[in-house]
Amino acid sequence: MTSFRKAYHLKQRISKTMLKKRGIHGVGVGLKEPGKPGKGAAVIVYATPAAATAGMRKPKTTHTRQPLPTIAKKISGVPVRVVRSKGFKKNSSSGNFTKHIRPVIAGYSIGRPEESGTAGLIVSTDPQGLDQYILSNNHVLVNNNSSRTSVTIQPGGADGGTTKKDLVGYMSKFVKLHKKKNNYIDAAITKPLSRNLVKPRYAVYGNVPGHITSYKVGDQFKKVGRTSGVVTGTVESIHTDIQVNYGDYGNLGTITFKNQSIIRGKGPVSLPGTLAPSGSRKKVIKPLPSISQAQITAFYPSLTPLTGS
Repeated sequence: MTSFRKAYHLKQRISKTMLKKRGIHGVGVGLKEPGKPGKGAAVIVYATPAAATAGMRKPKTTHTRQPLPTIAKKISGVPVRVVRSKGFKKNSSSGNFTKHIRPVIAGYSIGRPEESGTAGLIVSTDPQGLDQYILSNNHVLVNNNSSRTSVTIQPGGADGGTTKKDLVGYMSKFVKLHKKKNNYIDAAITKPLSRNLVKPRYAVYGNVPGHITSYKVGDQFKKVGRTSGVVTGTVESIHTDIQVNYGDYGNLGTITFKNQSIIRGKGPVSLPGTLAPSGSRKKVIKPLPSISQAQITAFYPSLTPLTGS
């Protein structure tokens, strides 16, 4: 039986090379057989359906495109499980939680005049919760991945919000996304114009009872998102390196994120909830860019999720 440590070390060794292959867009660590932890760990490879089945048929000769890779069932004695997926992209479609709401709470539409996403959490930089911010994504709150002044409106512009009537604050801090370097989190915070414009509550669920500092494969999560609505999912893989398509935002194209967690459910499941895969309507695979206290404090050492009262 393969340990998670051994699978992780193999993933670290092969991920960079694997992600260069056509049709492969994620490499992580998970269970050899879903729901059966007793069977041990495996390297999880997220690949297009064509790439996932390439090793089962004779490859076609082509002079114009890189051939689809053959994915071994074992590498250095570690099992490899292939998950079919059509790729990851930043999300921009509309959803159910798009109305104007005051005070602003987590789960509803937020953004810029030309973009909408999800207000992931109301957070603070002090233990008393006096200095409050709205946590969301870089591509939701930031002006084209730059430090230029960026207004924050609720709802976001894609949901009918305008600066004139819906301004709630200004982007305060963000993690810059890189085209040629590894990325670890897509995150930004907005400072509201006044404290009474926000409230540390979560749509549908109300007060959040606390926060977590770690989680494992098989743990279940639920969330509310502007695009996805109310959804649940299970952690399928961790330490997953993925490629995400940002299109023309910041002239980024497809970029690499290291050490993400993948959530499998019937709908997109992530926090703040704005990255989504393209393709499958039945079972959707999701990167989880910012769910834990550990990840939040890596972004801003004194940032704390507020639980409400």
